[in-house]
Amino acid sequence: MVQTIFARRLTLGEDSPLYWTDPELPVGKFLTGTIFRGNTGDIGVLVRKYLPFVVAMSLSVIVLFTPESGVPSSPPGTDKVVHCLLFALLAFTGLLARPRWILLVLVGYAALSEVLQELITPLHRSGDVLDALTDVVGIALGWGVAALVARRVSARASR
Repeated sequence: MVQTIFARRLTLGEDSPLYWTDPELPVGKFLTGTIFRGNTGDIGVLVRKYLPFVVAMSLSVIVLFTPESGVPSSPPGTDKVVHCLLFALLAFTGLLARPRWILLVLVGYAALSEVLQELITPLHRSGDVLDALTDVVGIALGWGVAALVARRVSARASR
């Protein structure tokens, strides 16, 4: 593909260098979103819609299932703040993706993550009911922020 682009540029007399962000290259097409356009619709919209949630979910798996030896020491209560903010991020990005069932799934994930922390012995982590409750508070916080953002966006759109 790159050779074809170079050959076309040479025959057309284009002497500008080919950069990795060039929209004709696969990476450039990905960065500009043109790789997602075609007969199947705009997949770029799906990527923009779900990618933040997938990234947040990946972050949660790393944070929640890091072995105890990899968790830095911190002041008391920091664990609860991290749980709350992490699940607020999951709820916010999940609601942006707009599946109706996401909040219920996140409540289940909060409970399951604490059970798994207790059961997976190589992690040397302990499950905590207060962590699960803090996760639910975080879900409510993310839900509230998402509702506030949605209200502001719809107010701007109606102007």
